[in-house]
Amino acid sequence: MEKTFTVNRDGLDISCLLAAPEGEARGLVYISHGMIEMKERYLPLMRHLAGRGYACQIHDQRGHGQSVKSPSDLGYLYRDGARALPRDVADMCAMLKTQYPGKKLCLIGHSMGSLVSLSCLKQYSGSFDALLLSGCPAPNPAAGPGMAMVKAMKLIKGERYRSRMLENIMFGPYQKRFTPRSTYNWINTDPAEVRLHETDPAMNYSFTLNGCEALLGLMRFDYDKTPFRPRDPRLPILFLAGEDDPCIGSPAQLRAVADRLQKDGYQDVPVKVYPGVRHEIFRAPEKEVVFSDVDAFLGRTLGV
Repeated sequence: MEKTFTVNRDGLDISCLLAAPEGEARGLVYISHGMIEMKERYLPLMRHLAGRGYACQIHDQRGHGQSVKSPSDLGYLYRDGARALPRDVADMCAMLKTQYPGKKLCLIGHSMGSLVSLSCLKQYSGSFDALLLSGCPAPNPAAGPGMAMVKAMKLIKGERYRSRMLENIMFGPYQKRFTPRSTYNWINTDPAEVRLHETDPAMNYSFTLNGCEALLGLMRFDYDKTPFRPRDPRLPILFLAGEDDPCIGSPAQLRAVADRLQKDGYQDVPVKVYPGVRHEIFRAPEKEVVFSDVDAFLGRTLGV
């Protein structure tokens, strides 16, 4: 069973999608999607998991997909995005658990959604029972200066301004690793997937300064060096990524993020990297291998 519905938050209708299994659910999965995409991109994963007995839900993050007041708002995350994005996810997880009382829930975050999920880990860890992070962006030492640049540009241009210069600073280095060079070739080795990003208006736009500020705010909060004491050190956390994904920096940098969580006190933080795979592991040609690893993690952590 699949259904779409909306939940009003802060005066904005958030568009949600649920894929539920036939019969009783074994467990629950909530997905926090990445930057400049939308919930329907995860239907292959959701249908796979629903077929194995999991109830899976996702929503268009504010400023994405159908969670906008008008199409011109794509990339505009409305008020206080860095706080609102993780609060949305945590509240939606709680709502799903209310629908399926007694069932454990795994939060899956991809790319920007990983940053949102890490923020949930710090603020709302009681909302989920396991965490899977895909294509998690590497800490960027330039996040502080970048935030200062965004705030200065906002004063001159306004928060809805879309800066090509800022976009090139943020994503230009990702494109330079691969030939032929294109805006989206770092995302996937599948040319059809790259063309989707190039041609679908819902996946081909620039973030506003408001959106960039929220993204940088998430990164600064998640990777703040202040010691953090976990609410549940036994919470299982799995990092998955493509070996050729420039967003993670490098496999060593991804491992360093996991090591930091272990240093904070989390006891179960494995990392798996897929050779030859780029950013979108859930839509890569190798996705069936990834799906199998997700199955194994859910079976191990949700106890079903």
